[in-house]
Amino acid sequence: MPEDFRVKFGFFDHVKTVKLVSAIGDSGVVSLLRLWAFAGQYRDQGILHKMNVSDIEIAAHWTGQQGLFVETLVHVGFLIRRRGGIYELNDWGAHQGFLVNTSERRKRAQKANEIKRTKSHNKLASPKTQFEDSSEDTPISISDSISISNSVSTPTGSPDALQNAKKEQDEEGPPLTPEERKIADDWIRKMASGNSGEPRTGEWQRPMSGLKQKLTRIKKLTDQSKTGGES
Repeated sequence: MPEDFRVKFGFFDHVKTVKLVSAIGDSGVVSLLRLWAFAGQYRDQGILHKMNVSDIEIAAHWTGQQGLFVETLVHVGFLIRRRGGIYELNDWGAHQGFLVNTSERRKRAQKANEIKRTKSHNKLASPKTQFEDSSEDTPISISDSISISNSVSTPTGSPDALQNAKKEQDEEGPPLTPEERKIADDWIRKMASGNSGEPRTGEWQRPMSGLKQKLTRIKKLTDQSKTGGES
């Protein structure tokens, strides 16, 4: 945003300036420049609204006779007295056009920045997908693994492919019992920690139809996943 106002080269020799100096001295010119600086910051449209004579002279740092500065500016033509006692800097828009509506532009810029920050915050805070939110260290149960493998390997295409897929699924056997699922989960955790091994012989002697085929299939999928991550 602008931090200055403009003064033309011929300002000091202009007839208005000469009359101002003649009426109240050089201090009147200094106070005029101070009033312009004030307007550029706080009254960028050049209209001194909500300011009476005393307020204007305080803003201009006028220390002479009270009311003389404002009356002189009106007399020589630097200031216009509007209806209702409102004062306006004469030709402000023509000489300081780049300052006009500075406050409005500042408000629009602030609003645009707030909208941008809000969009950025919402984007960062948006919910993650199921795969982004899952932890690598979260154990995978045998039932979840079988469900995932079945959904991924659902075949489409030729009758031979469908028949081979059906045969492979039939070999996996019926769903696991709670006891079988517990044993399988323990084995999956051992495999994830690098100490997989095979379940103890006694455990395999229990009625666990199709469990070994399912575990073999899961181990194959796990090995393929590790190989794909390392490549």
